[in-house]
Amino acid sequence: MNYIKFKNHSKSLLLYLLVAILIPLNAIAQKGTLEGQQITSPALEGNLIGDSAKRYFYVYLPPSYETGLKSYPSVYMLHGYSQNGSSYTDLKPTLDSMIKNGQMVEMIIVFVDGSNKFGGSWYQSSITIGDYEKYITRDIVNLVDAKYRTISHKNSRGITGISMGGYGCMRLALKYPSVFSVVAANGGPYNNDSDYSRNLFKTTANANPKDWGAFYGLFWMSQASFAYVAGSSPNPDKPPFFLDKPFEIVNGVIQAVPDVRNECIDQDILHGELNRYVKQPVRLNNILILHATNDSVVPVSEAQELDKAMTESGVKHVYKEHLAEHTFVATDSFKFLSDNLSFSLPVTTSIQSYSKLTTTWGMMKSY
Repeated sequence: MNYIKFKNHSKSLLLYLLVAILIPLNAIAQKGTLEGQQITSPALEGNLIGDSAKRYFYVYLPPSYETGLKSYPSVYMLHGYSQNGSSYTDLKPTLDSMIKNGQMVEMIIVFVDGSNKFGGSWYQSSITIGDYEKYITRDIVNLVDAKYRTISHKNSRGITGISMGGYGCMRLALKYPSVFSVVAANGGPYNNDSDYSRNLFKTTANANPKDWGAFYGLFWMSQASFAYVAGSSPNPDKPPFFLDKPFEIVNGVIQAVPDVRNECIDQDILHGELNRYVKQPVRLNNILILHATNDSVVPVSEAQELDKAMTESGVKHVYKEHLAEHTFVATDSFKFLSDNLSFSLPVTTSIQSYSKLTTTWGMMKSY
């Protein structure tokens, strides 16, 4: 009898221990993990302002990543001006909650660093700031695909962002539809010939900083304008900022510098990337434009004009206004991406994609 009692107590103790272990494991399984990564990007090397090619970014891995073997779609998150790759990592609880509540399917989210000496790259490319387009669409995408279990195909790769990142994600998606298939842009400026943008760029006319210390004392709109034209109108013969300004003061009056102004307009979404996008055969699977009706930083007219232009051009998209001011609407953005990204690799490309993945892994060993 004593043996039997001891045996029963042992079973009870074992059951208790199993329950004690499984309960926290189950709780952990409801949450994703956030990993910090770094990359030395060849695309950013040799820029004239001396920014480092070494960048830090963060990767959100969904709850089931550590316990399974399946692969996931990936989404690239672009921050706004004066921010960096860590600025939106506090979205982790929101991502966990959305997955738990069935608002989005599990995805890998990559928080990209697009900051630079000017306060922001605008995700452009020039000899002054470096090639941020290839830095994202080639260097980071290849590294993430090699290191993590992503579904390495455009149909399973999306991009989103806010403000400068709203402009950046829309521009990169339209310019590289063979890399991304879905975009969710929040609060972006899209028209460099609007009253809003002209007034923004005119602030450079009166701003003549002699060095970086003086630059950091400028009003933020002037800094943001300098940051933009460093990508759209670089000039290696004009240190220390190596750029041409789109407006100048002539006889006490602010006037446009036509060539520089045209370069600036050509880099926008409304006149530049959208026109080039409709002339090429590859199409995005879907586009979301999100903007606040009371946005005090970028007026909603910027988004309304883009919505109208896309409609007139026959470009498939969804337009949505909200009341949340100038902010990233994570729930709408990630749900849209989840609803429109593919969660499986096309059968016809599976062999090619596997070959690409193994080749990419070999290339990434140098990082």
